Amino acid sequence: MKVFCVIPAFNEEKTVRKIVERALLYVNEVVVVDDGSDDGTYEEAISGGATVIKQEHNCGAGKAIRIGVEKALNANADLIVTLDADGEHDPDDIPRLVHGVTEKNANIVVGSRFLDQRMHAYKMPILNKISNKISTSLMNSVFKTHITDSQSGFRVYTRNVFEQVNCEEDKYLYLTEVLIKAIQKGLIVAEIPITSVYRRDKKLRHSLKESFQYTALLYRIKHGK
Repeated sequence: MKVFCVIPAFNEEKTVRKIVERALLYVNEVVVVDDGSDDGTYEEAISGGATVIKQEHNCGAGKAIRIGVEKALNANADLIVTLDADGEHDPDDIPRLVHGVTEKNANIVVGSRFLDQRMHAYKMPILNKISNKISTSLMNSVFKTHITDSQSGFRVYTRNVFEQVNCEEDKYLYLTEVLIKAIQKGLIVAEIPITSVYRRDKKLRHSLKESFQYTALLYRIKHGK
């Protein structure tokens, strides 16, 4: 079974090499999509052993993941792991998520920061907590699901997810659209508890505009528009 890891990265020269090196302990290949970084992200990712795709301009994490997934699929990956380059996710959790595919007979395994209170996100910023809770509750309400962490980017997918799910979203909500449309098609989604660490120097991304975009995405998928 070929397992690929896809990592979107934007100005993550401080952490990306370590993340790549640790991920390579558990996967066959790491694909880093450098999303228009203007620091040493590209060089650090290569030195860590990753296959690196360089975007000339910043297009958003969603598009970067889409590009990395296409690379993995073309290389005949059976499983695709996605995680962040900033050190929030622990690559040592990869085997647990991969095992969850067979253990839970799942097509998607989400690394949840809220499933087990003993492994709760370490010092998650309050705005992130509020935004995540609202988004997850809204998705569960609209689509009758029982997800605890719809915004987690640490996931494992079987290749048939991307073969069956057609997504239009290219930016930050790409993985949300993949998750919802997979559920609509009857694919199985499971969750495994993970821990997360937040860097103090990490710039938070939260805006009213993105909240509206999220709501609009749910409406469009729900009504087939």
